[in-house]
Amino acid sequence: MRLGIFGGSFNPVHVGHLRIAIEVRETLELDQVDMVPVASPPHKEASDLLPFWLRCLILKAAVKQAPGLALNDLEALLPEPSYTHRTLSAYREILPDAELYFILGASDLLLLDLWYRGREMHELANFVVVPRFGKDLQAVADFVPQFWPDAERLSACAHSAQPSNCQACWRLPSGNLLQYVHAPGLDVSATDIRYRFLDGRSLVYLVPSEVEQVLMERREEVRRIWSVRPEGKHTRCRAEDEEE
Repeated sequence: MRLGIFGGSFNPVHVGHLRIAIEVRETLELDQVDMVPVASPPHKEASDLLPFWLRCLILKAAVKQAPGLALNDLEALLPEPSYTHRTLSAYREILPDAELYFILGASDLLLLDLWYRGREMHELANFVVVPRFGKDLQAVADFVPQFWPDAERLSACAHSAQPSNCQACWRLPSGNLLQYVHAPGLDVSATDIRYRFLDGRSLVYLVPSEVEQVLMERREEVRRIWSVRPEGKHTRCRAEDEEE
């Protein structure tokens, strides 16, 4: 089984997340992409984070009409905080014969040395890197040989049904691959969606209709949580957020 793993806080999941998952799945011919909500973020204040069970409910609704995408609530069973290394290790234990493809943004890759056991993660899964926060192929191409001096840049991507989308590939010291996939950069953010929801504005075309339905059904709890900034101050101002 060729399985993609796409983690995030998904607060809430939106069309940008879903398009990335779909593009990666189609480009690399993956059997499935698991959407894995973080249970206990290690680097973020979680006061405006919806409860794990509710984010799972929202994700389940989001992938209902998306063949090849699935919710996996694995992190609920793992120790806190939710470190990606632990999650990938759990996948490797549960699915020892699967080909795992960990999906992350280019801006996250550049900070991998700051992650918990970040230098070991390439031993657990292939990496699939997508553009994020202005960081693109050139940033990745500069980073890889510095972080992994023994990485070998390959002439073509492996298992790519759409070579124009898979723009670069390296074989890492573990033998796993790092592939750069050009996924569409939709100008959608969870931060913006949260503030639109608090303002009573439409979320049409920003999230699947099933997601908006769940948010409205739970609107009192959602509004109570989203109206509090991480530092505990109530605000209605637009704020930048590293999630998304």
